[in-house]
Amino acid sequence: MIEWLDRYYDHTLEDRVHKVEKTLIKQINALQKEALLPIQEELDAFEKEWESMRKLVEDIIKPVFAKRDELWSDANSLVDAKRPDFDESKLPQPEYADENPYPLYDSMRHRLIQNIFFQAHKRNEPFEEVQRLIDQSDWVCIIEGTITYVDDSEDNLSIA
Repeated sequence: MIEWLDRYYDHTLEDRVHKVEKTLIKQINALQKEALLPIQEELDAFEKEWESMRKLVEDIIKPVFAKRDELWSDANSLVDAKRPDFDESKLPQPEYADENPYPLYDSMRHRLIQNIFFQAHKRNEPFEEVQRLIDQSDWVCIIEGTITYVDDSEDNLSIA
């Protein structure tokens, strides 16, 4: 199967794409260098000026950020010191819903028992009666495989 699928996969595509990508990047870089050639000296001078300005701004801003970090840490410490002792057990708890003891759908039921409830719902039968009948019968044991019978009938198809 893998060999059959491999016939439809181009194992050389990635290498060929990378080769073309490298060629295109080289061409773009060459074109960019050629296009910027008339102003390259101005760009270099601006880059040096920008770098020196960035260093000056960094020298001015670093102490401000250090002071900010120190104040932030002090503020957190002061607030933490005043934090009240909080007891979660005093929080109001939700009230539980008044759930139906026999819901139309119950994921804990076996699918065949669930179908019995759906059919009863269609016939407008009370679920309490359906549950009583199920409890009185061996259906659940048969479905779950927890009951065994000795079949002594002639056709070997009886379960009771």
